[in-house]
Amino acid sequence: MRLLRLTFVMAAAVTLSGCLAADTLIKVKADGSGTIEQTVLVSTNALDMMGGMAAIGGETKGASPADMFDESKLREAASRLGEDVRFVSSQPLETNGMKGVKAIYAFTDVSRITVSPGPDLPVGAPQGARAESLSFKMTKGAAGSVLTITMPQPKEDAKATGTPSAPESMPPEAAGMMEMMKSMMKGMRIAVAVEVAGTIAKTNAQHRTGSRVTLLEVDMDTLMQDPAMLQSLQGKMRPGASAADLQAAIAGVKGVKMSGPVVTIEWK
Repeated sequence: MRLLRLTFVMAAAVTLSGCLAADTLIKVKADGSGTIEQTVLVSTNALDMMGGMAAIGGETKGASPADMFDESKLREAASRLGEDVRFVSSQPLETNGMKGVKAIYAFTDVSRITVSPGPDLPVGAPQGARAESLSFKMTKGAAGSVLTITMPQPKEDAKATGTPSAPESMPPEAAGMMEMMKSMMKGMRIAVAVEVAGTIAKTNAQHRTGSRVTLLEVDMDTLMQDPAMLQSLQGKMRPGASAADLQAAIAGVKGVKMSGPVVTIEWK
């Protein structure tokens, strides 16, 4: 059975081979400056598994899974978030069988930050695994500041026909595979949101609460509860599907929120 084509989200799950909760909140002020708050939690079981694999592979000290939450590594990660991004602080977290960290970074110009939909971990991800970044543009409008966010566009596939494939029949072994995936992805959640310092006058975002707009949110516990829906959803996807195609396919699907492909927020 093919995996659901929620590209960057599934890539993050495979990277960690275990339970992951990752939240990115980008706070933007009227002058374009702001902060990036990244909270990442990984199950202790997954961390133990990754530690064992590192030991077998002969990893040296300083490249262990625990370094994901080391402050020196988090400081180094600032450069990957943008040229003028600087590390502010970090706080270790531990809750419900998960360990992680909340890191805060500051920036002076939102149009220069490079934030990917998935978590930007210091170590543990294979080379080149980082998802494409969201694009930000800041301007001044009649009603105040205007922020334009463009979601990453999946790469075109030369073999893509442009026609969604028909849902495949679920093989007998699919039920067992689904249960295994539920166990592997239990508690997995990825979310990216933008919060502006002021009152939103106008936005085309599909998911908004007060001054906060959700760009992406995936709750695997909820999503995996409906195998038939997953099967139908994967039938609507195709290689090279655009962000607009993805959004249309997941409309109304419980456990998934996605704004875009281009989101504008005007506030004062």
